[in-house]
Amino acid sequence: MKKLFVLFVALVSIGAVQAQQVEAKINPLGALFGSPEISAEYIVSDNFGVELGASFAFGRASFVSVDDTFEPTKSGFGLKLAGKYYFSPEDGADKWYGDIYLRQESITIEDKNNQGYQGFKRSIFAGGIEFGYKWAFDSGLLLELAGGGGRAFSEKNEWIDANNNSEDYGIKFGFDITGKFAIGYRF
Repeated sequence: MKKLFVLFVALVSIGAVQAQQVEAKINPLGALFGSPEISAEYIVSDNFGVELGASFAFGRASFVSVDDTFEPTKSGFGLKLAGKYYFSPEDGADKWYGDIYLRQESITIEDKNNQGYQGFKRSIFAGGIEFGYKWAFDSGLLLELAGGGGRAFSEKNEWIDANNNSEDYGIKFGFDITGKFAIGYRF
C-alpha cells in the first residue's frame, strides 16, 4: 500500500509540472465518515482533463453496534483514473462532462473482538462511464457532482470465519456503481 501511495504522489507531481492547470479535490462527506477520497485533475485543454484519485477506508464500519462484542472496523485503499470531456466549458474544464474511468479498490471489514464472525474482504477492478457537473468559481474554488456505472472486470468477495479461514462464495455482481461529491481548488 505504501508503494501505491508513493506512485500516486509521483504521478501527481509529474502531472502538475506538465499540465496547464491542476485541481486538488476531496470528498468532504467521505472524510467525515472515515472514507476520504482525494484526487488531482490535470486540465489538458478547455475540453479535456485527466483525473487520478485515491480512496482510503478506516475506522468503524458502522455507527450501530449489535452488542458490546461486535464492533466491526474497515480498512482499504483504492485508485481511480478518469479521462474527462467537458461538453461546453465556460471557464475551461467546467460545467457538464462525461468521463471514462478505470478503478481498483480493496476493502476489508472485520470484527477485531474475534467473537465468531471474523470479516469480509472485497476486491474489484472495474471500468465504466460517469456524467457530472463541475462549478468553477472565480476564486478558484470548485464543487463537483457526478454519478455513473460500468462493468467489473475482476471481482472477489471473501468471508473470513473465526478460525481465519477464508472462502470465496462466488458472489459476483458484475457491475460497478460510482458517485462523486467533491470540493476543491484550481491552481
